[in-house]
Amino acid sequence: SQSSEGWGGKPSRAIDGNTNQRYPSNSCTHTHRAGRPWWKLDFGSSKMVSKVQVWNRADCCNARLAGALVKVGTSVCGTLGNSKSMQTINCNNKVGTYLMIQQARSDYLTLCEVKVYGKVVAHKTLTRSARTLSSSIGLLRGKASQSSEGWGGKPSRAIDGNTNQRYPSNSCTHTQG
Repeated sequence: SQSSEGWGGKPSRAIDGNTNQRYPSNSCTHTHRAGRPWWKLDFGSSKMVSKVQVWNRADCCNARLAGALVKVGTSVCGTLGNSKSMQTINCNNKVGTYLMIQQARSDYLTLCEVKVYGKVVAHKTLTRSARTLSSSIGLLRGKASQSSEGWGGKPSRAIDGNTNQRYPSNSCTHTQG
């Protein structure tokens, strides 16, 4: 989600997997200039974020991103610059249920891609002790499907975070012939 939408710059464009930094490519977000605009990615549960990569607009206006804050929940990880190159902000394993990028001033906010890296945080409710499960934070959410399923190759395996390419690892999909 984002604070407003201008010029067709939907918030989902920041996590579409397309790092094209030209606005006409239809891969960048865009807000109106009002208050301190923000873009937010709701994780759905607590995540421990190690780093965030952000692609700025490169065809014009790159100075707009200078000073924007990158936050996990209410904790600030760092500040973005006006670079046209991909910027990495280290979050040092801050924990929160959402990531927010917020303008430091009243200006447009345009993001061409955002990638978040970290781990899922799971809590044992009976003992109240926390443990961390090694798992990538999935930016593209949804339910996977395929035309058919063969030999136990479920479609969900394509988005399970496991990049092992050996079929016996139970991470590959398979359709029927």
